[in-house]
Amino acid sequence: PEVVQTAQGVGLLTVSPLPRSKVFVDGQFVRFTPLFRAELPVGDHAIELRTEAGEVHTFTVEVLQGQSVNRVWSFDQGAWVGG
Repeated sequence: PEVVQTAQGVGLLTVSPLPRSKVFVDGQFVRFTPLFRAELPVGDHAIELRTEAGEVHTFTVEVLQGQSVNRVWSFDQGAWVGG
């Protein structure tokens, strides 16, 4: 994973689902995607993606100190893409 300079106890999360979605982190709405390099506290976080068509995908991501996590979810394929 990419190592970046962040505040103590913080990592970065980038989420880019297809199509555009609302992003919820630990039950709180954050923004519409793309979510780019959002600072999150170190640890596990529940992520929920909701499309305007009502599709929902949930997953857990582990954020590590000073590292960047990148995820791309395809609702059409029902799978992670890229890598």
